[in-house]
Amino acid sequence: MNRLEAKVNAKIIQQLSFFLMTNRVKDFHIHVQPTDNGVQFLISSKDISRELLDYMMEKANKKRELEVEIYGFELLGDESAHNELDVLGAFIDRMETYTEKDIHHLIITRTYPYKE
Repeated sequence: MNRLEAKVNAKIIQQLSFFLMTNRVKDFHIHVQPTDNGVQFLISSKDISRELLDYMMEKANKKRELEVEIYGFELLGDESAHNELDVLGAFIDRMETYTEKDIHHLIITRTYPYKE
């Protein structure tokens, strides 16, 4: 992972955390798992409602836009948490959810477009 990818990953984590906290999710865990060509983020919580997960899927599960990554840090500035999910979708490739033993999980997959 190069420096730019690390910066984008950190911004994704920051925006996800901010969104969850501003939506009253008090207890959540974010696990970052590097893959051969990118990264997966696993967010787990009992506090995330199914409605909030569905909202996140609707807003962030969009076509990835590499052009937005270039200017995305300005776009991810101090906007409201809901608008940030719109831009966040441009940084990721896929978002999936599942529930296991009353714990909701959100899996976000991002492949790295940049060479080392």
